Amino acid sequence: NRNILWRMEYFDFIRPGDLDNLPEDSQLAFAEFVKLAQARLIDRLEKLDPQDNGAWEVITEAKHGFQNVVMGAARRFGIEPFATADVPRLANYQDEQYRQFRADLSNYITQIMLSAADYDRSNSVPLRDETKESIRTYLYYLREAIDRDESLSTKTKQRMHERVNDVEAELARPRIRIATVATAAALILAMPHDASDSYNAIARLVTSVMREIGTAKAADNEQRHISTDPPVAFLPLRKAQEPSRSELDDEIPF
Repeated sequence: NRNILWRMEYFDFIRPGDLDNLPEDSQLAFAEFVKLAQARLIDRLEKLDPQDNGAWEVITEAKHGFQNVVMGAARRFGIEPFATADVPRLANYQDEQYRQFRADLSNYITQIMLSAADYDRSNSVPLRDETKESIRTYLYYLREAIDRDESLSTKTKQRMHERVNDVEAELARPRIRIATVATAAALILAMPHDASDSYNAIARLVTSVMREIGTAKAADNEQRHISTDPPVAFLPLRKAQEPSRSELDDEIPF
């Protein structure tokens, strides 16, 4: 049956492993879910000819399937207004409903991504080339200090080197994510160890890396005049409308 073959349901949009690395933030997770589902919808629609009368029902069902799974995800992540909206019935589904849904969805995803970009800028910092070279020098000696510390097991050294690699990988980004570096630094310092000169050197080098980034962030904040105002709240899709004159007249009992 062609209808059954082309009807799109959850596993047509989302495949095993797709959701393994969703962001922790529910809004960003929803945006990523939409991105995945949208790509699969586009792939399906590109294989259909809208001029083919027999394909029109298939196209409609694919669009309805997309709206259905996206609204299901919205309920899981608590994304309003989609979380509490009713999924349109397939029997009465019109292309106008799909177009309006996509317009509303695009509006909300835009707000999510711009808010995320603001957050990323506030919690990251660009580094000058000289600062990056200083940090790379600290990381070089940090690796040496880790290898020199005989109180650390081979497994612990390996985990510490992995965290150093995390910091070095950040240096390739236009803006260094402060949380990523801070997490790596905290994990390095939290590794089981004995008090030793080597470990003291590790702690000093980690502190030096964080000081470089902190100094750069303070300068970046001053240059950009970072605001301490709370973030702008997401706006509703449509303002509540006042009842029309005809509607008010209908309610008059005389």
